[in-house]
Amino acid sequence: MSLNGARAGATTLARELGVILWGPDEIEPHLGKTSIRGLQNRPMVEEVGFPRLLANDDARVLIDKQTAGRFGIGKEQVVWSGEAWLPVSVVQLTLRKIGPFQRKAATSQAWCVYDLIGGAFVARLDEEPERTPVELDGPRLELVQKLTEPAKALQKTIDRWDKVTSDSAREKYRSEMSRLGIPDWHTATVGTSTPFLYPVHFAIANRNGSERVLVVDAFRRRLDDELSIEFSKHIATVRHSIVS
Repeated sequence: MSLNGARAGATTLARELGVILWGPDEIEPHLGKTSIRGLQNRPMVEEVGFPRLLANDDARVLIDKQTAGRFGIGKEQVVWSGEAWLPVSVVQLTLRKIGPFQRKAATSQAWCVYDLIGGAFVARLDEEPERTPVELDGPRLELVQKLTEPAKALQKTIDRWDKVTSDSAREKYRSEMSRLGIPDWHTATVGTSTPFLYPVHFAIANRNGSERVLVVDAFRRRLDDELSIEFSKHIATVRHSIVS
């Protein structure tokens, strides 16, 4: 049967069943030709993020070195390894320098990257990252946090640091601000949050039945010890996203 014959048969069957087939000819009287062209030519949604700057083989070298142990002792078995994409929130900050000898408020801009699994700090940038299309050459981890949650957590910490008066309390929140990417002798005004994808290379390593996650930052080209610790706490989420 020809394509036109198949279409005619489908139309006849639809009419017998009382079904309306909405094609361009049926929609045009309601929306007009301009709207139809817009729907037909609408571009596909592209994923945007940071470029992957570390090749898969180079990431495996870092993983192998980390799991080799010393003198053959403590060697771990890599049970899974591969490229993946981490959903992150890029938070715009206005940094303000503070200190006992700071006469004038010196400000600067920064963009902090936080993962949207556990809200961990990933990187701080001096320039706003470009939203460039990326090719998903590996699985994308499932979102756990909402886009604005890292910014809210940071703002809450800054507010608490600003309100407390005791040295111990200020030191506690100062340490938390540092963990979230605020440089020493600075505070910050929290701005907008923007979604990105961040390139990583994950590995799950096993030694004597104990597993951990190793995270290679494929944008900054290094194994990230702090992210490895953080994602080992969320190993079930990692396994579900990249192994299943």
